[in-house]
Amino acid sequence: FPVTIEGAGAFNTTALTLPTNLKVESICEYGNFLAIACSPINQGGSSKVFMWDMVQTDISESYDLGNRTVKVLENIDNNLLAISFSLPYFLLLKYQDDKTSEKLL
Repeated sequence: FPVTIEGAGAFNTTALTLPTNLKVESICEYGNFLAIACSPINQGGSSKVFMWDMVQTDISESYDLGNRTVKVLENIDNNLLAISFSLPYFLLLKYQDDKTSEKLL
């Protein structure tokens, strides 16, 4: 996934590994994190949003969105909003630096 440049300009092409059963739909910055919305490649899986600190090789946090397909993930005034083609259409995942997720039904 993302490529990082280290020290003397050396490339690290495996900065982060995501599950192979998911595809990336949308990415946005959220504070010191990169928020990554993914949907299942095959029908029947769960969509997820991963929070990555862009340093570690592992995910910092994740949100399971169930069978919704998230098409847009955006940081609006430090509110992380996911837009889906399934009800509920809007999901407020994180807000005001709070660690609590909420779904707008």
